[in-house]
Amino acid sequence: MRTNIQSVSKQINLDKAGYFISILTPFIILAFWPSYFSIIFSDIITPSFYSHFHGIMMLVWISLLIVQPILIRTKRLNEHRLLGKISYFVGPVVFISMLMITHQTRRVIIIPPAITFTNIDLWLICYTLAIVYRHKTYIHARAMIGTAISLLDPIFMRFMFFVIVPTTNLPLLVANFIGIGIVLGILITIIILERNQKQGRWIFPMILAYYTIAYSLISFDIKLRPDSFDKWFNSLPLSLDPKPTNNLADYTGVYSLEGNTMKIRDSLYYLKADNYMMVWKKNDEFFHTASESIKFERNDEGDVIALKKYFGDKVIEIWKKE
Repeated sequence: MRTNIQSVSKQINLDKAGYFISILTPFIILAFWPSYFSIIFSDIITPSFYSHFHGIMMLVWISLLIVQPILIRTKRLNEHRLLGKISYFVGPVVFISMLMITHQTRRVIIIPPAITFTNIDLWLICYTLAIVYRHKTYIHARAMIGTAISLLDPIFMRFMFFVIVPTTNLPLLVANFIGIGIVLGILITIIILERNQKQGRWIFPMILAYYTIAYSLISFDIKLRPDSFDKWFNSLPLSLDPKPTNNLADYTGVYSLEGNTMKIRDSLYYLKADNYMMVWKKNDEFFHTASESIKFERNDEGDVIALKKYFGDKVIEIWKKE
């Protein structure tokens, strides 16, 4: 098996996968610009440790997915095998980073995206298959590509919602279905391109069936997991409870914006609003959603006078404290 990695990869054109995966790079930057890249060096809003950890690990993983097929194509098989061994360590850490950022995010958002665990589960399935069938190149290579496919949903959904919708005023529902169409369209295209191959072809149809079922369940609001699962997952010690150095009572009260009012009250390490909670980050800054942050403004006397919502590094709302 050690002598035919390159010939098998060329036969099924998987040695070109690295070049195709690299095409995702601009979409990744644009999709995650509001929630991460735009605020890395910001002195106003800062990403969390979990965002940094997850971002770094995903960068490492995507780099491996790009480099490994190129190493095969350029006949550098020893380096390919070495990175393959390193991936035995990197893979579990990537999975841990997924769980940690999901845990931290779900503690901030009362109603989290339903697709979150679908993508994590698919990544884990494909990674496990790649390890189990590491000596069967036909399956191993496709399963590793499958871990990249599991990233298509978070990339293109964010691209549609955070880039296309704000610039075109496209309805959210339309953007959602376009995002789904892109993910399924890429999968169908891959299946068509390798229609003449005879071994290992079941990986991509399996992923297509998986996403088709998942999107159908989500579209019709059919829940397979009980509500108790969310409570159980949120109770796990995967992300630490932040310990506020500020008195949370400073932020409580009624805030108004264009005739609308919002009441904020404190509870342990977070603030409760009408339909969401804000988890303390540092000083006057709080987590709001995966893409938005909250920062309170004080006057010269140190009293809280306003609440600012940020989308990335841009202020989108200012609520005045009454």
